Amino acid sequence: MTAGSPLGPFGFLRASLAWLRPYRTRCALIVLTLVPAVAFCTAQPLLLRALVDEAVIPRDHARAVLLIVALAARGWAAGSPTTSGCGCSSTSSGCR
Repeated sequence: MTAGSPLGPFGFLRASLAWLRPYRTRCALIVLTLVPAVAFCTAQPLLLRALVDEAVIPRDHARAVLLIVALAARGWAAGSPTTSGCGCSSTSSGCR
């Protein structure tokens, strides 16, 4: 590969591994915490979609209560029921 040719995403990661080797424990911790964080952030839109599609439209009151409780629990776990917990406003590092 020449110096001016693009690496692509996987080529960049492969080239970066030598530089990241001293920090492999930290990198592993970052990956282990990012995967659940992304899954947690994905839960709110999916719960809202389920609330509308499976409870509000068919008028299933029991399902609506269950999904509202799940949304409230997800908001409580994020620190505040009014914030999504998935942005700069809810994290303490990297915010200005």
